[in-house]
Amino acid sequence: VQATRVLRNAAVMSFRVSFISISCLVLRSVHAERTNPSDDESGFLQVMSGVESASTSSILSARGFGGLGAWFLGSSGPELLQHGSAPEPSRTELLCYVKQRMQGVTLLDTKSRLAPPVESLRRGLQGKCAVVSNSGAMLQHKFGSAINQASSVLRFNDAPVASQLQEHVGSRETVRLVNDFFVGQALAGRTPIRRGGVYVLTPHGENTEHIDILRRRWTKATFHLMSAEFENATRELLTSLYDTRSWKKGTSMQPTTGAMGMLMAMSLCDSMDAYEMSPSDAAAKASYNYYSQGDSALRNSWHKSFEAEHDFWLRLSETPREKGKANGLLGFRGLGSSACSGKKKKP
Repeated sequence: VQATRVLRNAAVMSFRVSFISISCLVLRSVHAERTNPSDDESGFLQVMSGVESASTSSILSARGFGGLGAWFLGSSGPELLQHGSAPEPSRTELLCYVKQRMQGVTLLDTKSRLAPPVESLRRGLQGKCAVVSNSGAMLQHKFGSAINQASSVLRFNDAPVASQLQEHVGSRETVRLVNDFFVGQALAGRTPIRRGGVYVLTPHGENTEHIDILRRRWTKATFHLMSAEFENATRELLTSLYDTRSWKKGTSMQPTTGAMGMLMAMSLCDSMDAYEMSPSDAAAKASYNYYSQGDSALRNSWHKSFEAEHDFWLRLSETPREKGKANGLLGFRGLGSSACSGKKKKP
């Protein structure tokens, strides 16, 4: 019996030593893989340079947190932090990454015979665009005049431009992007349809089922349906950059209407100014939207990507972070006006 115990203990000890040795080898391998610049940076730069032959999906998935995949990790606070000690990508690199991810993605669903020509949307979003948030923090600024001077103005959902609000949010509108509540509200007479208005409906629920009813009833307005491909590309862009394990709040992985609007405008406009699309300091005490009292402007119980989106616009904007946080205004280059060369450059 004693001899059996000795042999068993020896076997257990041998297994533990072997396991520790193997673990050390694995850790060394992982460390070497993450710290080898000729390996990791090469994959990173292929994605960011916009090289057509590079396979974005394979580069992002090749190495867990390698390359640009899951680049930002969330903390318990409002800021989203960079993963590890790898250098943070520059704004230009991020912009070129977005350009490559969105290149070739179909923006509109035109399968219906009643679908309007896409040119009406191109006319509605061109030149220098203003993207106007619904945030209650808009009432803390006087952006109205600047918004009205833009070539094109994108608004969201049922946000009004009543006279008493125009000092803050402006009065012009060239395109309105609306969520899946829009059709029901419009058909019930609760949401006015603007004569000559251009509307883009997100590809959900009643929007996809009943958009042709809107087209038949309001022939003096234009109704486009965003493609499911564009929404999916928006979601996949965010999940490729952020570790979704940090998205503790919210219920749905569906991106916000605002995120899809930002990328739509960035795809069509030469440049754009975004108003409170990433919360300013004033948003801490503001309502969720500027036309009704409700939840906080910093809280969204549905969209998991809500905070990640706000962080991403700050990183992507040409406006310094602190300035954007102070005044709520962020400036962006359009994807079409961004030159992304294939030359490799250390980030």
